[in-house]
Amino acid sequence: MGDFSGRESISRLFLVCPTDGMEQHIRKEFKGEAFFYTALGLYMDFDAESENELWQLIVEKNIDQVVFVSSFSNVFYNDSFDKKRRRNYPVDIALDITRKKDIKHPSFAPNIYLLAAKHLENQKHRLLSTDYLGYHLTQNKIPVVAYVYQPKSEFFCSISEIEKRGFWLDKISAN
Repeated sequence: MGDFSGRESISRLFLVCPTDGMEQHIRKEFKGEAFFYTALGLYMDFDAESENELWQLIVEKNIDQVVFVSSFSNVFYNDSFDKKRRRNYPVDIALDITRKKDIKHPSFAPNIYLLAAKHLENQKHRLLSTDYLGYHLTQNKIPVVAYVYQPKSEFFCSISEIEKRGFWLDKISAN
């Protein structure tokens, strides 16, 4: 059930950033029912009302999997490395923290991929650690996964794959 290849015709809840325009790409990639929930930069507010509404949707629509999906071209990821950019949204703060903690060579181009992967991984953990929604997802064994979309190759890349590549890229000198 953790496969995003499109072979499984299951019901999924996709958590996406509205600036990415991912809906068309997602629908093209897999079979099954798709439901979408959006938040800027995929930084979700997990307040009690939102958690309850999402859980009710998951139950009513028999959701089999929750999937975070973002694009490497996401405006928030790309602008995160711009020191002149105003930080106006909660996602900006989250990305700054992730960038400072997980990105060792800020000028190294592949870091946009690592930032996207680390951010989605952090959001996945935030979701799963919520008292209500995370608890119910875990208790009902509903998997939560994350993928980053590469627009040029039209490819969905798993977070673990990006992190593996990032490990090796991190060993290369930025100079």
